[in-house]
Amino acid sequence: MKFFRSLTVVLLAASTSLLAQRPDAPPLSPVPDSVTFAPANPSLPAIFLVGDSTAEGYGSSFVSFFDPSKVNVIRAGEGGRSARTYINQGIWARVLKQVRPHDIVLFQMGHNDASAISDTNRCRGDLKGIGEETQEVDNPLTHQHEVVHTFGWYMRQYIHDVQAKGATIIVMSYTPRNVWKDGHMVRDFGGYGAWAATVAKDAHVEFVDINSIIAAHFDELGEEKTKALYKDAVHQTPPGWELYGAWTVSGLKAMPNSPFTPFLSAKGKAVPPAISPK
Repeated sequence: MKFFRSLTVVLLAASTSLLAQRPDAPPLSPVPDSVTFAPANPSLPAIFLVGDSTAEGYGSSFVSFFDPSKVNVIRAGEGGRSARTYINQGIWARVLKQVRPHDIVLFQMGHNDASAISDTNRCRGDLKGIGEETQEVDNPLTHQHEVVHTFGWYMRQYIHDVQAKGATIIVMSYTPRNVWKDGHMVRDFGGYGAWAATVAKDAHVEFVDINSIIAAHFDELGEEKTKALYKDAVHQTPPGWELYGAWTVSGLKAMPNSPFTPFLSAKGKAVPPAISPK
């Protein structure tokens, strides 16, 4: 744990004041057509990091833990998206177009999936759980009739799509929120991590519980020091991104026969594997 303690001390010293969370976030802009998620070096395998704004944030650090001469790391996190809207807005189709056999897709969603199913702002929520329930809505943003599924249904779609390309998908729990109770960071705020774990188990794909791994580190750091690494309840400061990147890599390194080991940079090799949270 000395590696993480030293890194945390350095990053806390560099952290800036907290930024207030905006209570009424504006509608999201479309992802520009110029963003293709194409690998920089097509001759190399690729790791795709798919998720929302949290993955978009710590993705900037995550890349540095891998050797660009051995693997492409594609940051495919898009702010404000849910498992539903990442598909419906065509972002997933662009990512999937670039996925080739033997690539790895890391998938992490959950923060935005509890939003309203139908509203005039972002219209991004999905149904809770992992079942086959549906709800039909007239989407006020797209002006299209839409069948909304459960979080688990969308996750099964991602898994099916990646496996159909001959690639590997690894499901991760979403990142913990800066919410505390009795001196501990609350794990799996909302249940999306548990649903992700169940879907992954049923599909016989790997699941990495970065929610618990990261929360355990923050428990050790303490609530007051943790505040400096968050902008709000969900999003991290740049020093927080660095820690999230390292802790996510530690979880991936702890996988049995981790497929990431051959691709690590010197920085990535220095990260100790995570110890399974109790």
